[in-house]
Amino acid sequence: MAWLSIRPEHLQLEAQRLDCLYWQRTLDKHPTAKEKFPRKTDRIIGNDLFRMLYAWEPTLQDNPSDIALSTWIDKRLDTPAVKELRRRTMGNQSVSAFSAIKMHQELTRKRESNFKAIGEVRNYAEAIKSKDNGAEEWKDSKEKIGQIQQMMADQIEKESSLADADSEAIQSADSASQSNGRTENAQIESAAQNVLDDLNGIEELVKITSSSKEFSLDGNENRYLDYGLDENLMSSIRSQTDFRKIMEAVGRLRILAGEIKSKKPLPTPTPVSVTTGNSIPDLVPSELAYLDDPDLEELFLVRFVDSALQQYDRRKREKIGRGPIVCLLDVSGSMNGIPMQNAKALCLTMMHTAIEQGRECVLVPFASYAGEPEYFTDLDSILSLINIRGRNYNGLGGGTNFDHPLSKALEIVKDKMPKADVILLTDGYSRVSEHVIEAVEKAKEDSEVRFIGINFAGQWQDSMEELLNAGVTVDNEGKFELAWAGEVLNLVV
Repeated sequence: MAWLSIRPEHLQLEAQRLDCLYWQRTLDKHPTAKEKFPRKTDRIIGNDLFRMLYAWEPTLQDNPSDIALSTWIDKRLDTPAVKELRRRTMGNQSVSAFSAIKMHQELTRKRESNFKAIGEVRNYAEAIKSKDNGAEEWKDSKEKIGQIQQMMADQIEKESSLADADSEAIQSADSASQSNGRTENAQIESAAQNVLDDLNGIEELVKITSSSKEFSLDGNENRYLDYGLDENLMSSIRSQTDFRKIMEAVGRLRILAGEIKSKKPLPTPTPVSVTTGNSIPDLVPSELAYLDDPDLEELFLVRFVDSALQQYDRRKREKIGRGPIVCLLDVSGSMNGIPMQNAKALCLTMMHTAIEQGRECVLVPFASYAGEPEYFTDLDSILSLINIRGRNYNGLGGGTNFDHPLSKALEIVKDKMPKADVILLTDGYSRVSEHVIEAVEKAKEDSEVRFIGINFAGQWQDSMEELLNAGVTVDNEGKFELAWAGEVLNLVV
């Protein structure tokens, strides 16, 4: 046996090379991410951010190649939000890479900052390095770049030390440096908080598209990059603010749904009967006693060949759950804002639970008219719900009419889903025609279909209250409340 001996300093260098390789492969795999780092300098600085977020104990070189950048990382990245971001990313390459890309994007949005200035100077340094032919003029240029980087490092250190100082205790000549230091601290804190918000949203997105039984960071960490760097997916999210609020609500609803399911009594176990056969794992224990007696062993073998041994009849337990879910979602203009945020969060949660339980899911958008049903067959497919308001529904009109979505639901129930829960989510008022009321009542009598309504305008018309098996009203004064959602989830999940 041969032992491989590696010095600690060499091991550290190898780890750094692996980190750099992972960073570069991440950019190569995701072209949209690579576009955010058009220059070699940007990729190098992005890699430094990645290693800072990923490494358990990041160390700076004694003689770093860019003293300005190393000083900025050492002195500036010490805000509460950055510390929290590091706590979330340490030791996880995918999450660290996603956060580094977002952090670089946030920091370069500012018109003026030390971070952008460091990047520009570093870019000049890389250009000089690529053209260096050993001539004296290039040597002088490199020295000047080094002097500029040192001056920037000194200024960053000065601003950092003054940022937390008492304004009255410093000299007037240093007030500008203190102001710059505080401004940049605020910019970095804001950038890190935005990355945390994105990370929280993507985390819920990963969870909502993963089975709760199978979800683990180890098994799904690559989805952070797949979702976060998918420009088509992210651009389809009309508003980052809306997205974060929806994902925050989904997180709370998932916890609530889990609590509701855990309190529901378990279904009665399927009775286990005794039959005959020759399946060794299913044999009744007393049959195995024949093998312990030499006189009876031959009898056991004969009965085994004839499939005449007593064994348990182990039938797979059937999944006892609720029926399919048909969501009738009002997409008229009045649903913009909080009503749509709440509706999306509830639909995502219900459909996630239903798909886990093997139940079918359908979405029918409506306004004055009803759109075509959209069927959801797996967890990834429900992502399209996030962009439900971003689609073109001009053909559905601008008002609200319950006749068309209810009629569409009746068609679906009659053809495919006789035990469905039909969920109507709206903020509108609409009279329902007599023939539709009669059809709904007949469907409730002939099948096990239920009609559940959530009204985000605070009240139902009398005719709708009589028609629904359960009607919930929601007060949408700027808050997401769990009370009404609990009523719905308790019925559905």
